[in-house]
Amino acid sequence: MVTSRKRTNPEPEAKLSCDAEPASLVNFNDTPPSPADVITLPKDDDDLEALIGKLGALADVVSRNRSLALWTGFAATPNPKRDPIDIAKAEADPRELEMFAMFDHNGCRLPESSVAQFDVARDVKPLVRENVKTAARYEDMASCVDEVFGTRGATKENVCWIVENMEVVLPLVKFHLRVKRARRNLSGGLETLTSNELAEYQTVRKIRSVLGVRMQKCRVGGRCPNKRLSGYDAVLLRRQNIMSCLVKGQRESQMRTGGVRGENGQLRVKRQRQDKSHERDGHGHTRKLPVNDGASCELDSEDDATKERTPLMARARSRRISEYFRRAENGEEGFCTSLEGGD
Repeated sequence: MVTSRKRTNPEPEAKLSCDAEPASLVNFNDTPPSPADVITLPKDDDDLEALIGKLGALADVVSRNRSLALWTGFAATPNPKRDPIDIAKAEADPRELEMFAMFDHNGCRLPESSVAQFDVARDVKPLVRENVKTAARYEDMASCVDEVFGTRGATKENVCWIVENMEVVLPLVKFHLRVKRARRNLSGGLETLTSNELAEYQTVRKIRSVLGVRMQKCRVGGRCPNKRLSGYDAVLLRRQNIMSCLVKGQRESQMRTGGVRGENGQLRVKRQRQDKSHERDGHGHTRKLPVNDGASCELDSEDDATKERTPLMARARSRRISEYFRRAENGEEGFCTSLEGGD
């Protein structure tokens, strides 16, 4: 009597439920005691012994619920700098740096007389020849106006008024915009994801990418991957699953709302990039549109510092900024609010 054998499929590996609290499984407060304890990231050209040593140290980090990003010095992230202010300082021009230094020295506040000159409800100016790009930039700067002046509810019309009437404060507003964008980039633009959580996701993906390439080379060469490499990959995969659940949950949440929330809690709708220089007419032909050069303060174009043609002009501008803070603190009236004015 012949008995039939029923082929049994191997049980799939248990997956981590995304309903758990992934972030609570990683301790971001456990940092390396010294720079010497930071672990070097694995590289494609590492020999097998060096690769196993690095991966063993990284697997130990995971087993202790430590952060791979912290213990590798954020080397796998696009920007190892984690302080938004430091990132903004590296990108700012001299005028913005000088204005922020005085603002910071003054306790992160403007002189009282300068604050009294600005009123959110009163000082508004509609954008002339408004376009989508300019409106989006001014909306982004509105919360920076609130930070600088200590107000609430500033709008893009307030930003437009400041550009026209209080140019001396504009470099400070632009610096805060750089900080805001740096903070947003560190969290990947996701609503409640912290910069450390995003860095953890980027780091574990980078490590497993290098490890996967090495294991694939072993298979192609007719050799079985080192058992220790496979074991380390399983440990790192569990960490990747944890962070993937967190990132996926954030993205799905924002897709349901149709946008992301900025630092001020307002919903910022995602915009698709599109070419505004041409449009199609009713016959299917394209025609070039005139350039809309409405009021704007481009941060991605030529820096303001390049407009200062001579060192003498730069020194004169610096003196006017210093004089602005000094005279404002002394309560003197009639001081110049424009950087282009005379001494």
